[in-house]
Amino acid sequence: MDQTTFDYSKFVNEFEIYSLKKKVDKRGKINCSSNELIHPKLKDINEKILDYMDINTINNYIFYPDKMKIFSDLLGIQEKRLQLYSGSDDAIKYLLMAFSIKCDTVIIQTPNYENYYSYASLMGYKIKNWTCDSSKLTWDIEKGVEIILGEKDNSVVVITSPNGFTGGIFSKYEIEKLAKACVTKNDLLIIDQAYLPFANEISYGDLLNEFDNIIFISTLSKGTGLAGARLAYIYAKEIMIDYLSKWNGINSISSLSFQVAELYLREEMFSIVSDIKERRELLTEYINKKTPWVTHDSFANFVLINVGCITEAKKIKKFFYDKGVIIREISHWEPDGYIRITCIYDIEEIIRIFNEYLESIYNNGDGNYEI
Repeated sequence: MDQTTFDYSKFVNEFEIYSLKKKVDKRGKINCSSNELIHPKLKDINEKILDYMDINTINNYIFYPDKMKIFSDLLGIQEKRLQLYSGSDDAIKYLLMAFSIKCDTVIIQTPNYENYYSYASLMGYKIKNWTCDSSKLTWDIEKGVEIILGEKDNSVVVITSPNGFTGGIFSKYEIEKLAKACVTKNDLLIIDQAYLPFANEISYGDLLNEFDNIIFISTLSKGTGLAGARLAYIYAKEIMIDYLSKWNGINSISSLSFQVAELYLREEMFSIVSDIKERRELLTEYINKKTPWVTHDSFANFVLINVGCITEAKKIKKFFYDKGVIIREISHWEPDGYIRITCIYDIEEIIRIFNEYLESIYNNGDGNYEI
């Protein structure tokens, strides 16, 4: 029988589509919506790049064992526990792909980075959400344990700490409690710690000595400022690294990314991160003491601000955009009405724009602001 219409259903599976945030052209504006590391000292490092790099490496394939040794030393992680990827997106994709062969459920702390949902859907996982308490923007650990233990089949459990939307963080005790619940179920626990450099020296790494089921994802995009270079890494027990290495995720890292990342990791980033944490506290204090709004405690390089309602959030976002600054309005929580602002080195400029907004909208003549 002749077929004149191509049947896409033979190739395209029907699964839930998670909407991705709409991309905004940020050229010519200060980007305070993507949580990039924005600091003037990065330009000083960048000026060294051309002298440091060997451009001729773009013509040859890379000998990866050398790179693994270099980055093992720079990151302070044993080679046999380390795997490198072209950004955290690649790390997430490879992890979920590898485990989808024998596992069909992802339990995820929600809200979370949107590509976790996209990749999980692409690979046919059933997604179970561990949703935050909207009144406190926190996750009840007992509820998380209940969800983990209540799932019949083995699961991949995903948490981000600090969380990429609220900036909230789990204590080490809470992480241990989740890990123990996962061990009871024989579940994997993936801990995405992209924002950990801003979290006041808390560390989870030594939990690998106690738990076999933990996999850490880290990236150089946030605390090291390499959002455009695309390099991330995972570390886990040797047996897990051996399994994941079969897919050769390291192949997608360019020679230029390796060189830029090596240069940056040899630089002193502590003072830059400290500056951003200081700016975070300045913005937090300003919002809580000088405006009608309140912030959520953040251990990341951004501040989440409750401005009351979605209408207010949209107005503030547009005001900032017109002033040349892009911020993020978050409208998919109940109650809604949040904005999120990346803490840049020049935080005084952000405070100045807030003051202009308040003067133009809410000034009642006596210097006090009321919504």
